[in-house]
Amino acid sequence: MIAFGTVSGGAGAVLTGGNFWQGAVTGLVVSGLNHALHKIQENSMLEKAIREGGYGAELDDDHLGPHY
Repeated sequence: MIAFGTVSGGAGAVLTGGNFWQGAVTGLVVSGLNHALHKIQENSMLEKAIREGGYGAELDDDHLGPHY
């Protein structure tokens, strides 16, 4: 999806009379940030569901055992 955001940003820029590469960079930044924020939200929702299901202790560091 990030690649599509890059290409569509460039294409949109050209269609509106702008520079392809400037539009592509803008599309890349926007789609990259969108992807990152959705990943954070997805992980947060997953952790919440696990904790609500009674499995939260497995997520806490002190229950994971030694770290190697």
